[in-house]
Amino acid sequence: LLQHVRDPYKPAVWLLVLTGMRPSELCGLRIRSVDFARHLVSVTESLVPVSAFSEQKLALVEGPPKTEAGDRTIPIPEWLSISIAAYLRTRMEERGRPLDPREPLFVNRVGKPLNRDKFRETVIKPALAAAGLPMNLRTYDLRHGHASMLIDLGANVLAVAQRMGHSDPSVTLREYGHLFQGVQEQL
Repeated sequence: LLQHVRDPYKPAVWLLVLTGMRPSELCGLRIRSVDFARHLVSVTESLVPVSAFSEQKLALVEGPPKTEAGDRTIPIPEWLSISIAAYLRTRMEERGRPLDPREPLFVNRVGKPLNRDKFRETVIKPALAAAGLPMNLRTYDLRHGHASMLIDLGANVLAVAQRMGHSDPSVTLREYGHLFQGVQEQL
């Protein structure tokens, strides 16, 4: 999938894969959300599209993550910090002026905040098609893939729950309990 994600969105998809954040949380990230020196990303906001009714236009609504536990700081690889910094440098050079830390971390081609649904349509789906992957793979499935990888690596339920921003480890067990069974057999 990542080989076929078009620039400049590879770092965004890598963040989804390597952090397990929700697509709406990715869209809610701001430049200040990334600690480039410590290679951390802080999830504190989400950006959710709200459907339009009659004459009302589609709106992106800012808010907190889905749960109280959704406020979290997640380590990222150094190479991803470097990649995000390069993306921001290019954006600043194209704009011809410094970026404000309060600006969205990722923007669409016209400089507006990412909309998770449009991101799927314009970035994820074309990459799926080019990679020959099933078109019904959802952006949210990258989150599930991340949790599966953590469990496969032997992470405990509490650590997975914290990473995923689940309010309670029982949520993690309900969603991914079947995967922990294989870990128990290995132990």
